[in-house]
This record gives sequence, C-alpha cells and structure tokens, in this order.
Amino acid sequence: MSSIFGTIYKYENQQHHRVGSIANDRSGLIKRNTVFLGTVFASAFALEIAFDTTSNKIWDAVNRGRQWKDIKYRYLQKAEDEDDDE
Repeated sequence: MSSIFGTIYKYENQQHHRVGSIANDRSGLIKRNTVFLGTVFASAFALEIAFDTTSNKIWDAVNRGRQWKDIKYRYLQKAEDEDDDE
C-alpha cells in the first residue's frame, strides 16, 4: 500500500518540478521588464494598425459608391459646368 502512495507522490513531485522549470525558463528576449513592456507596446501598435487598415478596407468595400470620396467628382464637375455657363 505504501508503494502506491510513494509512486503517486513521486509522480506529483516530478510534474510539479516540470511546471516550475517551464515557468522559470524565460526566453533570452524577455528577461527584463522594460523589454517585455516594449514588446507589448510594439505588438499592440502593430495590431492596431492592422485592425484599422482591415476594417477600413471592409467599410470601403461595403459602402462603395456612397461615400464622399466616391461621388465628389460629380459635384465638382457640376460646379465647374455652372461656372462655365456664367
């Protein structure tokens, strides 16, 4: 009976040691807090640019022909034609 508990304890101890070694094994890139913080900020900035660009492209595709940049030339041409008539 004691051999079963000894085996379980040994297994649990090995598992705990493995998890601890993974948690303590930090990569060479993120050893200092400043580097980690800089990495977080740079990643957030890059993701924000990617998200904004993607959402603007989707918005422009859905609203094609209904935005000012799509119909501005019509009104500018009308204004030029009216100026020519005078």
